[in-house]
This record gives sequence, C-alpha cells and structure tokens, in this order.
Amino acid sequence: SFWEKDSFCDNCTSILALREKTQKVKMEFLEYELFQVISRYVEIDGKGYALEMVTEIRDELLFGAYGRSELIEKIEQYNNKIYRDPLSGAFNRRYYEEQACHMVYMDGVAMIDADDFKEINDKYGHMVGDLALKAYTEGVFSVIRSTDILIRYGGDEFVLLINHVLKDVFIDKLERICKAVSAKKVEGYPQIQLSVSIGGVYKGGPVKTAIV
Repeated sequence: SFWEKDSFCDNCTSILALREKTQKVKMEFLEYELFQVISRYVEIDGKGYALEMVTEIRDELLFGAYGRSELIEKIEQYNNKIYRDPLSGAFNRRYYEEQACHMVYMDGVAMIDADDFKEINDKYGHMVGDLALKAYTEGVFSVIRSTDILIRYGGDEFVLLINHVLKDVFIDKLERICKAVSAKKVEGYPQIQLSVSIGGVYKGGPVKTAIV
C-alpha cells in the first residue's frame, strides 16, 4: 500500500533478500519523491522474514540546488552504460541476469527471434548483419511503449516484457511487431527481407519461469 501498487514490484528486493537470506538495497521513486529501500533477511523464532526499511531522501543539502535532477541523470547514464546493448539499443543479457529474471510479476512475456540473422551475416558480412539487427529492433521499438522492456537475450534472440496490458492487446501488439519488422528495410540492401518469429505467454508467472 505504501508504494500504491496492487501487485509485486518488478524488481522486488524483499523477495530477493528472503530467497538469498541476505540484504538488498535499492533506490525507488514514487512520483517525484526518492526513497532508499533496505530489505534485510531476519529470522524470528526460527522462521525467515524480509524486513523492509524505507527512508525518504529529502534533505536538499544532499543534492544541492539541482542535485535531484542530476542524481536521476547520473542513474540513467549508469544504467545505460552497464545495461544497454550499444548495437541494438535494447537492454543486454546482464540486465536480464541481474534485474529482469528476478521480476516476479509481468503480464506479458515474449521471445522474439530475428529470422535468418545468421544467413544475413554469412552472406553479406557482419557489418550488414549489424545494420539488419538495428532494423529488427527499430521495428520492435516502433510498436512497444517506453515502459515495455526489450532485452537482447542472445545473438538474434530478444525477450519482451510488457506489464499492465490486457491479453487481447498483448496478442495484437505481437502481431503488430511482426508487421513492423517486415516493413523495415536494411539501409543500402533493399533485397533483404526481414521477419521475426514470436512466442508469447500471458500471465505466466515470474519472468524466469515464463522464459523456461
């Protein structure tokens, strides 16, 4: 109730702390307010619990005149540096391993395969393959929302995570992705026809379970 949510956080540190019997720390925004969250594993009468301690960061001396916006910008820059695939613009496998696979609730989870990506690399070379990969992901990004999460899971495999979406809207979005990618062209190589294969699951439980 404190976070004004009716489901688990996408990346619940309390669940991680309970599962790993350790302590987890994160920064969480609620609208424009910033909080530090410490989730600590404790045992009471032999039973394990996760104790969540929340502190609002509101001492402006910590930030300076523009410190709050600077902090947000620094966090975004840091996340982009370690969690973004520079070629495709999607999140990378590290993001999946450290963040996404621990998400306990996601309405829609889909695996997207870039068809014939290896053949494009073999026939035209890796530079053209890079251009094709950008075109694949541009097609996907043209359909999904800024709140949806696209992850480059492998060389030509992507994971798409979508929350707060109805089942028919989720299915429609996957179909629109197929059409959008098919309409994309590789710059300088109009003869290359792009397509993707998609498999999705709706309300399939934790992300790691849905992927398996």
